[in-house]
Amino acid sequence: KEMCQIITTFDASKSTKGASKLRRDLINAEIANLRDLLPLPPSTRQRLSQLQLMALVCVYVRKANYFQQD
Repeated sequence: KEMCQIITTFDASKSTKGASKLRRDLINAEIANLRDLLPLPPSTRQRLSQLQLMALVCVYVRKANYFQQD
């Protein structure tokens, strides 16, 4: 529900600068959500760069998928 409201706001934006900022804000919000999902201590999660965070999320998902196949 919340995401639909944000996307509607994004679509309604007319200024390119405003649209770009909103898109960055949406990306950063989703990265923050991913950060909160990692099974790491909060202090460790907060020190991760966005690139490190995405790499760890990929490893975690691959590992979960691998062990689900067995």
